Amino acid sequence: MRLASTIIVNGYHSLQDARNSHLLNFEYEPPFRLPIDDRMIEVHPDFVIHSGGKTFYWEHLGMLDRQDYNQLWRARRTGYDKEGLEQALITTDDLNGVRQEHRTGDSRHHVGPAGRRRERILTPPLQSMTHGLL
Repeated sequence: MRLASTIIVNGYHSLQDARNSHLLNFEYEPPFRLPIDDRMIEVHPDFVIHSGGKTFYWEHLGMLDRQDYNQLWRARRTGYDKEGLEQALITTDDLNGVRQEHRTGDSRHHVGPAGRRRERILTPPLQSMTHGLL
């Protein structure tokens, strides 16, 4: 498997660690269908993360400086919104790092054995990506 971005590589390793600790499951670039321009289009989010009965979609936006890529991302983002997934969307980019589009802000959510708080058990890169979401 070839991982193109440092953010993706670091995230992949953090997700692997969390999966090995039985905190979550994830898939790398799984097929997923979104409504884009009045059609259902197959896309491949960088990661789909399953934890605590919730699913999160992590999109790394590696070429936002390109106008064509930016336009495609805006259409894709609209697809997530149409599906009601805006709360489950995590985005990163090479310029700004982690950017959570929406946060629930609910710090009561726990994952892992014995209800240990997420902040104590996830590695720093994953913790910063999922703050307020898991």
